[in-house]
Amino acid sequence: MSLDHILLGMLRQPSTGYELGRQFSERAQHFWFAERSQIYPALKRMRDRGWLESWEEPSERGPTRKVYETTAEGREHLVEWLRDGPHIGNVRLGFVAQTFFLGELDDYPESLSQVRKMRATWESELAPLEFTQRMMREEHGEDSELDRELFHAHAALRMGLHSLRARIAWCDETIERMEKRIRAAELEPVGTEG
Repeated sequence: MSLDHILLGMLRQPSTGYELGRQFSERAQHFWFAERSQIYPALKRMRDRGWLESWEEPSERGPTRKVYETTAEGREHLVEWLRDGPHIGNVRLGFVAQTFFLGELDDYPESLSQVRKMRATWESELAPLEFTQRMMREEHGEDSELDRELFHAHAALRMGLHSLRARIAWCDETIERMEKRIRAAELEPVGTEG
């Protein structure tokens, strides 16, 4: 899976690079992260491949803006990717690698601090997803009332919610285990010098 596939999926209607960047922060943060500095080269690359076409439009503020739209070839490529089966692959999770090696610090309080930072980060990411889910319910009703496009967007949103909640639960469990070890170390008698 690549940024190209994500952009092709987001380009259901003509959009600028700026608008796509905003969509990433508003709609895709639970499954993909991309900076605008990555988006613009990807759009150019896809246009060069014939997957997108672009044109310039006047802007209300500043210079003209470049608008992108998916071509028939780009749509075919997206459909091919979607039918290719789940792209589960090998995920690289830096925070898991860091946790694996935290023992090298030989310092449970510092390890505890790191896990608490992870928890705070995921807690802050959870709130916007929960808000999005509430808004979807208010605007579109219950699950049975969602159209096909919204149903699938909601399914991806639910995966993001479940994933973040599982990570927060893991943090809570790990924090509790670390706190027990810290308390136990504080109760151990100090060795006598002889």
